[in-house]
Amino acid sequence: MNRIMIVDDEPTLRELLQEYLTMIGYETTTAANGAEALSLIDAFTPDLVLLDLNMPIMDGFSFLGELSRRGAMCRVIIMSSHTDLFSKNAALRLGASDYLTKPFYLFQLDGIFEEMKREERRKSQN
Repeated sequence: MNRIMIVDDEPTLRELLQEYLTMIGYETTTAANGAEALSLIDAFTPDLVLLDLNMPIMDGFSFLGELSRRGAMCRVIIMSSHTDLFSKNAALRLGASDYLTKPFYLFQLDGIFEEMKREERRKSQN
């Protein structure tokens, strides 16, 4: 897991996450909405997408649906201020791997990334 796409309509959060993830060794790109992300996804081929749900033009749910239709193999972590179980369950049913409620701490991402790496190592050993 080396390439991460950050999809969020909040420019400050996109920039913060990109700076942090680049600093700790990930290759990153950003998009302001789902439509922009889809236009970049084939060229960038992310291992992971950090995805907001509530965005203009194309929201996170629509993006997840299109990603599934395309057969994309990347993981998706939702970052959303939605705290209701309906949004969380809907995103997970559409293929999201995890769900972070905004605001969150950067160390929460580190924990998720470490768990994903452990899972990848277990799969490669079998």
